[in-house]
Amino acid sequence: MGGRGAPSTLGKPSTQTKYFPFNGGLDVVTPALSVDPGFALAMVNYEPWFNGGYRRVDGYERFDGRAKPSDATFSGATMSSFAGLTIGTSTGSFGTGSVSGATAQIVEAVTVTGTNYIALTNITGTFGTSDKIIIGTATSTGTLTSIPSVGYAPTGTGTSGYSYSSEFLANAQNYYRQQIHAVPGTGNILGVWQNQSNVYAIRGTGTSGTNAALLYRATGTGWTTSGISYVNTMYFNSLGTQGLPAVGSVITGATSGATGTLYQGITHTTVAGYLALTGVTGTFNASEQLKTAGTGFGTSASSCTQFSLPAGGNYKYRFKNQNFFATSVTYYTYGVNGQGPAIQIDNNNVVMPILMPLNPLTNQPPNNNPFLLETHLNSLWLVFPGGIYQQSVPGQPTQFNGFLGANQFSTGAEITGIFSIVGPTLVLQTQRNTQILTGTSSASYQQSLAAEKAGAVLNGGQLLDTVYALNNLGITSLSRTQSYGNFVGATISQLVQPIVAAERPNFVDSTIVRSSNEARFYFSDQSVLIMYVPGLGQQNKAWSAIETGVTAQFGYASYNVPVFCIYSSEDASNAEVRYFGSSNGDGFVYQDGIGTSWDGTAITSYLRLVFNNVGSPVFRKFFRRVDVELNATSQLSLKFAADLSYSNTESTSAVSGITASDIPVSNVFGGGGYWDNVNWNQFNWDGQAISTARAQGPFGTGENISFLIFHQAITDTPFVLQGAVLHYDLRRLQR
Repeated sequence: MGGRGAPSTLGKPSTQTKYFPFNGGLDVVTPALSVDPGFALAMVNYEPWFNGGYRRVDGYERFDGRAKPSDATFSGATMSSFAGLTIGTSTGSFGTGSVSGATAQIVEAVTVTGTNYIALTNITGTFGTSDKIIIGTATSTGTLTSIPSVGYAPTGTGTSGYSYSSEFLANAQNYYRQQIHAVPGTGNILGVWQNQSNVYAIRGTGTSGTNAALLYRATGTGWTTSGISYVNTMYFNSLGTQGLPAVGSVITGATSGATGTLYQGITHTTVAGYLALTGVTGTFNASEQLKTAGTGFGTSASSCTQFSLPAGGNYKYRFKNQNFFATSVTYYTYGVNGQGPAIQIDNNNVVMPILMPLNPLTNQPPNNNPFLLETHLNSLWLVFPGGIYQQSVPGQPTQFNGFLGANQFSTGAEITGIFSIVGPTLVLQTQRNTQILTGTSSASYQQSLAAEKAGAVLNGGQLLDTVYALNNLGITSLSRTQSYGNFVGATISQLVQPIVAAERPNFVDSTIVRSSNEARFYFSDQSVLIMYVPGLGQQNKAWSAIETGVTAQFGYASYNVPVFCIYSSEDASNAEVRYFGSSNGDGFVYQDGIGTSWDGTAITSYLRLVFNNVGSPVFRKFFRRVDVELNATSQLSLKFAADLSYSNTESTSAVSGITASDIPVSNVFGGGGYWDNVNWNQFNWDGQAISTARAQGPFGTGENISFLIFHQAITDTPFVLQGAVLHYDLRRLQR
């Protein structure tokens, strides 16, 4: 009889193979013999992918409108000598060619097997082989011995532990990263949003954030308040039968002589409302006749003051982009913060508050501090404390005049989410339940209970194909029933319920990823729970909700900073963009879902698959090797470890005790293409269209096997682990 871990000598072993796809996501509750082998017991920085498999997540990086680190490239060259050449430690050194006059940022200089290599980025001009490098007042004694070439680097591994090409690229990215600045001010970022080409950020000011917060705009030179203006507001009454003057009219105080240009006039009743003015000069009296072109039209009912954002704190802004006016230049941004009035930001970066009547109307909220908003039926809907929500006049987002068609409703519980879905239906999540408002006007509106026990935590709901929400039941889905078209709430997070229960007290915010049909939930301990919802027409058919009833798959990420507020919007070309601010108070805006690192820090990822008995749970098997199938666009290195028989003391390979340095590397050379179907310059010659990583083994003998796949890199692009072929010999029954 052969020893433990060796093939039996009683008969000729017959090696069998079994392929299993990676599908299903995390499953930490299903009994071991019932779970499909493609599920994972643990994953960090992987997401279930819509084409099947598990994808290493994208990175994030700081942002202020300047050149993005993720867009950086480097060019490598050789030199005869480094003498006289001094390279900075953080952003490199600015160098000039002594003959060509070309300039570049030199981000690394290294000697490998007697050859001197330099890495350059931000190159202007063309360097030549006669060039010495001038840095400041110093000139290198050596000259370039090759012309800088994009991506050129020596083979081997640098002092960082990564290949020289990765090291050169990382240093080039770091040069651009160091140019990006935090938003001025103090405290956390309170909101980040994009409307077409404008990216906005809000942060508190003053030594303790007690002064008014400011709105900033990203530009090619960083964050600025230049070009952003705030209207002056003034209440009026005694409006005459001629109505309000036209927008753009000059308003004059009959007594004070103060003037201002009418930006917008809003009525709350037939005779009262408020004016938003720009270009105000002088000081309007609190009670004087208001004139335009010498003719009076009403009386001021308050002083005229410039609007400002509420002081900084720990509140979050919520935003929506919407065009209520059907012209190409009226696609505006609307925002709320729970501390002051809703705001409108127009395409000229003019900020205007949406004010409530000076003299409160019946049932009006006691304070004008909406904290959620939605656009529905061509109206702006605002949510106030106390379970109150209001509808603006259709087509007039700043007009909350009941005489003209505005409405107010109540849910009887604090509202935590509001979503417009097809129907048309307005979904209102509360702390206790979910309600819906159906109908299209005051004459047909009907509010009803949709899910009695399925509500949501504040900002814990997201809309994909339906509304999903984090609540006391876990993560629930609000779906229409097949028979009557009504709604029902159903928990869909059973496979990760222990994770949800543990993290729910740490919840801070959520968002969606439209491109991959995901909702993501963020927690104060830097954890991110990723929920992928399979849909009709997607290729991940093995786990589609339609075919098997599995309604969601879960992944997990661990960021390098804690998220405080996160937002999904669109850029000028309608491409999806995401931004977030951290609760660490660093003041940086981070663009999410971009780049290959955590803002310059390596992404460490691993996948722990469930124990696989290859269909024979009571037989011992001799496991020879595993071939992992993956889709990779460039060379990368993976590490494998195997664990046998549920980690028992007889068969375990001690996965729980290993570190990254204990796991042998398996190199994957991806990025290949099909012969005659691709431009070979775009691919690595030794690559494959579908890459395979082989962990040779042998791994030993046991009833089942689990694999840990480890990856750590700073410049590797995301890749997809798609499945594996397991090679094994069937042995005897387990006694």
